[in-house]
Amino acid sequence: CMIRLQQYERSMKAVVANMTVEGPPEQLHAIHEQQVACARTKTLGTLVGMFTGSYLSVAASPGQSEPKDTEADANSPNQAWLRISFGMAMPPERHAQTKLAMAELVGMRNDLVHHFLERFDLSQESGCRAADAHLDACLKQIDGHFQDMMAWVSSLEQARAMMASFVQSQQFEDVLLHG
Repeated sequence: CMIRLQQYERSMKAVVANMTVEGPPEQLHAIHEQQVACARTKTLGTLVGMFTGSYLSVAASPGQSEPKDTEADANSPNQAWLRISFGMAMPPERHAQTKLAMAELVGMRNDLVHHFLERFDLSQESGCRAADAHLDACLKQIDGHFQDMMAWVSSLEQARAMMASFVQSQQFEDVLLHG
């Protein structure tokens, strides 16, 4: 259970560190490195909060436009500023279910780490059997979450590759230089 949770957490850190990068073009690499270093120190609960608060969103209804970024740009008007942001939109019901399931995963992780010995008397065979059954059930749930995370990571990598390909294209250069 703990190994799979650590794999999940490492993947979550990678997604959180890469979901948005912004700043002057010459500083993007350093900014990204800072984000990676910052994500390394976050707990699973904090990562889930960041993920569900920024990466996941509710999909717009048909005919409804996506919300525009309304942040005021405090940068010099003569300085280039780049923002690359990735996210995942889902229907409202799935969004709510995903947020709840991720919160439950964090609760399970905390219970395994902090309260496992309180719940099970490992000095008794019956306690060991109960603990083993509990760990098996937890592993099934954790593995389901891990499979979801791997699908999200794969989707993010595909989006990043498509973006990189587009940025290197003549079409992007034409849009950038000529509107």
